[in-house]
Amino acid sequence: MRRSFLFFLVIILLFIGFEPLFAEDGQVIVLNRTGYDIFYLCISPESSDSWGEDLLGEASFLPDGSQATVTVPGLPDTCVFDLKAVDLDDDTYFKWGLNLCESTKIVITINDLLVDQENLVGTGEIQDFILVNDTGFIIWHIYISPDYSDNWEEDLLGSSDILQHGEEFPITFTGYEDHCIFDIKLVDEEGDEYIKYGVDLCSLYEVIFTLDDLVY
Repeated sequence: MRRSFLFFLVIILLFIGFEPLFAEDGQVIVLNRTGYDIFYLCISPESSDSWGEDLLGEASFLPDGSQATVTVPGLPDTCVFDLKAVDLDDDTYFKWGLNLCESTKIVITINDLLVDQENLVGTGEIQDFILVNDTGFIIWHIYISPDYSDNWEEDLLGSSDILQHGEEFPITFTGYEDHCIFDIKLVDEEGDEYIKYGVDLCSLYEVIFTLDDLVY
């Protein structure tokens, strides 16, 4: 019975819980986690010699911690793109060789800051996301493991932190390279568990837990 329920839950998540990996209309989601507001954003094909137009428009900017949906010229006919962003202090951020046919999410972080013309530091991890507690209860533990693992990894909240109802918790990754599929488990103040299986974190920028995720 438990296996049947879990299988049914996975099917529901696959069909209604996720955004598509690749938008036929050329739209992608850009998430700003640089710590600064961005006022210029351009995404151009890797083969192009010019950056093209500002996708934020003349009167718009992208505040730190927010996201914007932009239409990328040339997508999906072309898949691989480069990104350039400029913040309000005129600092420049670059991401190179983005395959937008595989993921519609781009996360810009402080790691993408151009240090100097000869030294570019690495990019942020594509699996990074924001977890939202909409369960109605206080969360005491958060566990995330790749789908191929038989064990839950360490508690991301630790022993001295909690996640109140309505709060957000940013989660970052290291060491998983291009692996996308993860399982996520929350445990609330009463010991009840909330689980999402088979979450594609390469295509999501936010994961919301509700009472529907409660394991009975």
